Amino acid sequence: MLCSSKNTFFSNSEKLVVVALLVLLLTGSGVHIYKNVLSAGTEDFQAKSRLDAFENDIQAVIAKDRVKKKIPEKKGTERKRKTSIVKTISLDLNQATKEEFEQLPHIGPVIAQRIIDYRKDVGRFNSVDELVKVKGIGIKTLNKVSPYLKIVN
Repeated sequence: MLCSSKNTFFSNSEKLVVVALLVLLLTGSGVHIYKNVLSAGTEDFQAKSRLDAFENDIQAVIAKDRVKKKIPEKKGTERKRKTSIVKTISLDLNQATKEEFEQLPHIGPVIAQRIIDYRKDVGRFNSVDELVKVKGIGIKTLNKVSPYLKIVN
């Protein structure tokens, strides 16, 4: 009945109103679904992000304190698969190649390249602790790789 041209049940203006109401109904339903179903987990994600940021801040303070007091790193934190290679390595943070960085625990090809890129963009590292400025290296990773890194003047 809606589409027949001879005996129309609705006039053209009434058809427009019906279509507009259907569009509004669908839009409202979409907004409702988005608010109640799809974004239900965002509060948890935002809380976790804030908690992670707080934890990173605390770890940074602990790392600075560890450096000031010269507290040794806990033993046995190295990754098992690279341990035999890594125990003999002492890399100069300002001279090491990507392949050498990849031999360190928790440093893969992507992070190794980021270290190289950071060194090219910013310049020489003044301390091993500066490594946390590289995206993807946090306090935990720094603590695991710092025994194998040094700065040579």
